[in-house]
Amino acid sequence: APERTAQLIIQVAGRAGRAEDPGEVWIQTYQPDSALLRSLMEHGYSGFADRELAVRQNSGLPPYRPMALVRAEAANPDAANDYLAQLRTRLGAPLEVLGPAPAPVVRVANRFRFQLLVLADDRTKLRRGLRVLRAAEPAAGVRWSLDIDPYDTF
Repeated sequence: APERTAQLIIQVAGRAGRAEDPGEVWIQTYQPDSALLRSLMEHGYSGFADRELAVRQNSGLPPYRPMALVRAEAANPDAANDYLAQLRTRLGAPLEVLGPAPAPVVRVANRFRFQLLVLADDRTKLRRGLRVLRAAEPAAGVRWSLDIDPYDTF
């Protein structure tokens, strides 16, 4: 979310400054002292990116650790959630597994969506750990997908 917000602000600011007269960008926020906004206004996108990368490194998130997103969807929300809960028990060490949790957009076309985030210290461990997905049989009506290094979690 912080990266998307920064990209959007930079894009708007770029468009505001294209005319002969310089433009202004007004940002309405409940958090005017936000570290994100401060770093963006004071140091530009590169300063923001440096700060965000440091946060991600300290938190063990991409791009410093590989990630996979396992999604499941079904007409019955319990079926999709239960399938991912079963996968979670199979995805043991050395993987870090977060979820299952409802997807940011829970319901699409009368199907309920849930997801697991899977992190590992390196790609080899991630790849080996995800091999259990081959043997995992979902219940009838459950569709699942795997996204390595997801661009987003929607």
